[in-house]
Amino acid sequence: MELIFQKVFAGIFAQERGIFDIWSVYYQIINRANTVLEKIDEARAIRISKLPEVTTKCIRGEALFLRALMYYKLWNYWGTAPLINKRIKDIDDIYQPNSQNTELLDQAIADLSLAATILPSAWEEIYAGRVTSDAAFGLLGKCYVFRADYYRQTERGKSNADYTAAIGAFNSITSHSLEGVAFADNFDPSKENNHESLFEFQASLKYGFEKLWLGNDWGIGAMHAYWGFFNCEWSFWAGTPFIPTQKIIDAFEPGDPRIAECFDSTKIKDLTGLCGPST
Repeated sequence: MELIFQKVFAGIFAQERGIFDIWSVYYQIINRANTVLEKIDEARAIRISKLPEVTTKCIRGEALFLRALMYYKLWNYWGTAPLINKRIKDIDDIYQPNSQNTELLDQAIADLSLAATILPSAWEEIYAGRVTSDAAFGLLGKCYVFRADYYRQTERGKSNADYTAAIGAFNSITSHSLEGVAFADNFDPSKENNHESLFEFQASLKYGFEKLWLGNDWGIGAMHAYWGFFNCEWSFWAGTPFIPTQKIIDAFEPGDPRIAECFDSTKIKDLTGLCGPST
């Protein structure tokens, strides 16, 4: 009983499995990205790489994007976390100090700014899910927005500059568009990789049928999709009720067409004024 009360009043414990798994996988990806970047530099220094320069650039861009994505997520979830930009080779380097202020976002922005210039605008269909320049520009814009919001109250000039940079990044997206895709299609498993989607993890449909070029050696389990969430399969997961907070409800303006796709107005009384007479 005492443990239950500790959990209620102390909040989330760092050692809880879900939190530990997320933290561990993020740093696994960061370490692998750092290793790839190091090996590229080593091969270039001694001129032994047999890969075409365009291939090397793509690999570098993908590694930078994935590292930036992890830094963005770490900053978004924790606000501060170790910034590790080199391959860990010595046990004495394992315990790194936490980053300060927006250092994680700063590094993500630097990584994405370079990645966006060396990644291809598109891949062949067999490589669906690999990172493109549009994906890098999209995440870059998002990082600028988050950093701008951080400085909005304290450094207005810096904040405004980041908002402007975010618009520039979003405007640099050339092969994707918000037009012609229904809002609900972005949450439909049968309509994945549409032209509104900048980056998607390519999970397979059945257990054991992962994409061969996405080697499952992370130690985090299979990478197949769990469709029970979408198709209401036998699993009890699909029947779980999800109730929106009032803050989420208030974020929608009256008449917003996305409301009907996001909420069930027959179950939530506070939606009456938002939905209008047609819902």
